[in-house]
Amino acid sequence: MHDKDLFFRYGGDEFIILFFQKDWQQVSSIWESIQQAFAEKNSSSGKPYTLSVSRGLYQCEKDTDLSIEEIMKRADCEMYKDKQGQRLSSSLSGKMV
Repeated sequence: MHDKDLFFRYGGDEFIILFFQKDWQQVSSIWESIQQAFAEKNSSSGKPYTLSVSRGLYQCEKDTDLSIEEIMKRADCEMYKDKQGQRLSSSLSGKMV
């Protein structure tokens, strides 16, 4: 992340990262780093549980006509798709998430 990017708590256990002047590949690379950090923390924590994170990536242009609410709704839909994919992946490997 860079100084122009924003990270803040949205509510409960939900957080938002706003990336500025980044393409899809750059954001995907940052996301992979975040997932790696969670994996490393889980493998070294010694806790009987694991921490997980889901993402809802939505890209829009700065001159979009979409409202903040619509952008958030679209990102939220993407997050639930990601969660469903994680559950499917975990059930196929015999693990529960």
